[in-house]
Amino acid sequence: MILNTNQIIILLVIIGLIVAFWVILNKNIIDFHFIMKEFHGRNEAIVFSNVLLSRKEFIHENGERMRAVFDSQKLNSLNGKKITEFGYPNAYVSVVIEDIENGKHWSFYFESLDMPEEKKSKVVECYLKLLQPLTLGGALFTNIWDQYECIANELKKGTYLDVYPVAISYGDEVHLGKMYVTFTQVF
Repeated sequence: MILNTNQIIILLVIIGLIVAFWVILNKNIIDFHFIMKEFHGRNEAIVFSNVLLSRKEFIHENGERMRAVFDSQKLNSLNGKKITEFGYPNAYVSVVIEDIENGKHWSFYFESLDMPEEKKSKVVECYLKLLQPLTLGGALFTNIWDQYECIANELKKGTYLDVYPVAISYGDEVHLGKMYVTFTQVF
């Protein structure tokens, strides 16, 4: 059977209508992304995380700054607090640092002054879920992942969760650790 030009055009229109109908029905399921905005947001998250790895407020100093080596005493003083010394425009960032050798962890967050108040309260509510009593081991990551999903579901876009290898200094002792950064930027 050979199709003529009219039949091919009609067939293509029918296929196009079926695809359009399917997209309309599933628009809540399919998440369309704007690559350039996401790429920009992703870069901002990486830049902010790199700043955290070398800020004097967090890292161990032994005559000079030691990148990605956090000072446990400084972390103890920041645990559970909002950091106001610096932040990121129109972004909310929560950080959890975990000592993987002894299970100890610290968490703090940065709140943007530019973020709309209704979105800020939703994000802080998600963050407070993380501050509930945590158990050691896999439960910490589960809580971090729950926090990430809570924020991502509330804001629908611009939320990134990254994990970085770090060290934690306890004076003469240094332990291996992880830094979990949840970066939420409202576009």
